[in-house]
Amino acid sequence: MTLPKRHRHNFRVDGWILTNTTVRYAGQWNLPERGGVSGRLLTDISKAALQVAVQNRLARELIISVGGVKTIQDIQDRLKIGADLVQMYSSLIFEGPALLGRLAKQARSV
Repeated sequence: MTLPKRHRHNFRVDGWILTNTTVRYAGQWNLPERGGVSGRLLTDISKAALQVAVQNRLARELIISVGGVKTIQDIQDRLKIGADLVQMYSSLIFEGPALLGRLAKQARSV
């Protein structure tokens, strides 16, 4: 998928934060009908959006990948696809500060 050129240059954009939530799963698995879903359910959607963004970005645009990031492997996958930065949110909410220690331990074993 590519972005139409008319949409790429209308505004000055310094970067993109991709895929914080989705409504794709609303109403499934006892999830609410309204509102967005975040976390692990977003992993594949987020990676696909990242690939599209990397293929269509201009050289100056920063890409921050977020959505379904829980492990060091998730972070490495995003960086390999082309993200400049990776943001974690739901994992930090659910695990708290212990997440940072777990990630540091995973990083040492990679």
